This record gives sequence, structure tokens and C-alpha cells, in this order.
Amino acid sequence: MRTETMILVDELIVFYDDDDGQAGFSMGTTAYMSFMFSVTTPTGIVLGLMIFYMTGYDDSSPKALILEGLLGSLCPGVLIYMGLVDLIAVDFFHNKMMSSKP
Repeated sequence: MRTETMILVDELIVFYDDDDGQAGFSMGTTAYMSFMFSVTTPTGIVLGLMIFYMTGYDDSSPKALILEGLLGSLCPGVLIYMGLVDLIAVDFFHNKMMSSKP
């Protein structure tokens, strides 16, 4: 079972590897991307907790329920979009069976 650290190290190797890496970024760019990857989630959590504390969020108010419903419906929409457009479309555009003549 792979942990997040192992996945991050694997992706860093892909980004930085000069021989057969896909991206070929410099070491500085790779370090910056790994730093931003490791900082964004804790920063978002801290900002959310600060907003929650300062505004006195009431989860039973009608506005909060509407907002929660909208955000809850947005998350699966993003997953459906990624699945249909970004992943499946590649199979259709680069499929040799579809482009060959009978």
C-alpha cells in the first residue's frame, strides 16, 4: 500500500528526472511545487476554521443549508466532468481502432 509520501516522492522523480521524466522541470521548480502541494491543504483548513470562528456560523440557518447543498452538488459534478472530459476523451481521440480504415 502506497502512502502519500511515497506518491509525492514518485511524482517529484517524474517532474525532475532528466532522462525519461515527463515534465523535466528544474530542481527549484520541483521544490516549489512540492512545497505548495504540502502547504495548501493545511492553509485551507486554518482559513476555514478562522472564518468559522469569526462569523459564528450557524449550520441550521436556511442560507447555510442552501450553501451546503450547492457545494455538495458541485463536488460530484467536478468528478463527473473529470471522468468524462479529461479521462475518457483521451481514449476517443487517440484510439487507433477508431482511426483505422476497415
